[in-house]
Amino acid sequence: MGPLEPAGPRRHPPSSLARAGRRAHPGDAAARTRRPGACLMPHALAQPWLSILVPVYNVQPWLHACFDSVRAQLLPGVEVIAVEDASTDGSLAALQDIKTNLLPTLEIRCHASNRGLSAARNTALDAARGTYLWFLDSDDMLAPGAIAALQDIVGRHAPDLVLCDFQILRERPRLKHVLRGERHRSTFDGPHDQPSCDQASLLAGVFARGQMHSWSKITHRKLWSGGLQFPVATYFEDAHTTPRLLLQAKNYYHAASPWIIYRQRDGSILRTLDGKKLHDMVRAFDDFLDAFARTPLARDRRVALSISSHLSRVLTAACRKLEHADLGVQRSGMQDCAALLERMPSTPGRLLASLVLRGWIWRAARFAYWRRRVQQRIHVPA
Repeated sequence: MGPLEPAGPRRHPPSSLARAGRRAHPGDAAARTRRPGACLMPHALAQPWLSILVPVYNVQPWLHACFDSVRAQLLPGVEVIAVEDASTDGSLAALQDIKTNLLPTLEIRCHASNRGLSAARNTALDAARGTYLWFLDSDDMLAPGAIAALQDIVGRHAPDLVLCDFQILRERPRLKHVLRGERHRSTFDGPHDQPSCDQASLLAGVFARGQMHSWSKITHRKLWSGGLQFPVATYFEDAHTTPRLLLQAKNYYHAASPWIIYRQRDGSILRTLDGKKLHDMVRAFDDFLDAFARTPLARDRRVALSISSHLSRVLTAACRKLEHADLGVQRSGMQDCAALLERMPSTPGRLLASLVLRGWIWRAARFAYWRRRVQQRIHVPA
C-alpha cells in the first residue's frame, strides 16, 4: 500500500549502509564471540540467513534491473526465490534468461494460473528457508550495499524485525518530487540506527508514517510461525499483514537508509477504486484491531492516537472516492466507514484535539467533515 501522505526529508547520522563496510569479517572468531547474532552468518549454518522473495507478474521490462540489483551485492548464505504468477507478457522467459545468464542460483517457482500477489507471496513463504525474509517487488530494486548493511545489523543484534527506508524512482522526476523528500522516504517515526525492544514505539512509529508495505520490513521467520499469510483475492494485502507482524515483534531495528528503490508507475490501485477495492481498503485492519484490543498496548494513549490518526487518513481517502461511486457502492462503503469509525482505538474528540495540537488543522477539518457525512448517511450516534 503506497503512502497516503508524504513525509518530509530527515537528517541522519552515518547510515547503516556506510557502517556495513566497517564491520568485522564474518570469519573472525573474536567478532563471532562479540556478536549475539553471529550464529546467523552464512558460514555457521547450512540454512540461508536470508531469503529474498520476489513475486512476478507482467513486469518483463523491469525484471533484469530488479535481479541485477540483487546479483551485484549478493553474499553467501542468501537465497533468491522468484514466484512467476502466470504472466502474459514474457516475464517467465525473462526469468529463465536471468537464471541462465545473470543469477544461476535463482530459484523459480511457477503458478499454473494467475492467482494474485498474495498467493505468489504465500508460495514464496512456503519455499523460503532463510532465517530472515525480505519481500522485493519485481519492478523495484535494492539500493547498493543494502544486503551487507542488513547482514551487519542481524549479525550484531539479531532483531525480530528490521525496518528500512526507500527512495522513489520516477520516469520524469521534477523539482517538486525532490522537495517532497522522495530521494529518502522514511518508514518510521522514532529512534533509528539502534536496536530497541519498545513495542509501543514500534507501533506508534510505523503508523505515524503510514508505510505498511511489506518490502520495507525484513522479518525473522518466527514472526510468520503462527500461520500468518497474505489474504488471497484481497486488495491492500500489506495492510492486513504488516500491523500483525508488528504485534509479534519483540525487538526491532530501524535502518534509516533507503535500501529500496521504489519504482513509481502508472496504474496505482488508488486511482481506480471500485466497490471491492474500497471495501478491502477500509476493512484491511479488522484482524489487527481485534488482536490489538486484546493486548496491554491498547491502553497506551500514544499508540492508540497514532493508529487512529492513520485510520482517519484511510477513512478520508475512502470517503472522497465514494463521492463519485454509484449508490450501491456508496451505501456499502459508508457502512464500512462507519464500522471503522467505531473501531478506532482513540475517541474522535481525542483524535481531533491531537491533530490540532500538532498543527494538522486541515487534516483535522477533513476528518471532522467526513465523520459527520458518514454519521448522516447511516445515522451513527455522534
